[in-house]
Amino acid sequence: MKEIPELEAAKELVRKERPKILFKKRYREDLSPEEELFCREYLLHGNATQAIKATGYEGRNPSVIGSNWLKRPRIQKKLARLKTRDEAQADMTRDIYLAMLKDTYQRAMADGDYSGANRAMELIGKHLGYLVDQKAVFTATKKIENPEAMQAEVQRLARIAGVPLE
Repeated sequence: MKEIPELEAAKELVRKERPKILFKKRYREDLSPEEELFCREYLLHGNATQAIKATGYEGRNPSVIGSNWLKRPRIQKKLARLKTRDEAQADMTRDIYLAMLKDTYQRAMADGDYSGANRAMELIGKHLGYLVDQKAVFTATKKIENPEAMQAEVQRLARIAGVPLE
């Protein structure tokens, strides 16, 4: 088969003039600014939809786009690195917090400040999960017009809750 010199010259010209972007790596190691922002927002909220919206995405189905971004290997690597760093910092902060509370307790006991020592122990207990704040939430489900009926309802609810009315 005989090669045509003009055809070979044309092919060579096309090879040289072809845009460089066609030869760019498909998966970059570094993240774009949008991907960096996505990673930080995702760690902050834990929600891919909110994170993708924070990057400026205004199209349809941000939840699908956010989910797709979470599947990207380089984003997964970045998220893993950020989580590891944040966990290490949080552990250090917790340890410092507990040490400060223990120091406060010891100083308060040495000074005879039992209310301060009690408060420090209460905070240590809450931090370790031994004490949990409990809040009662009351909601009215029906409208009571009559003041006597309202007082009777309040007394009934107080009896159920075990709260004495005075």
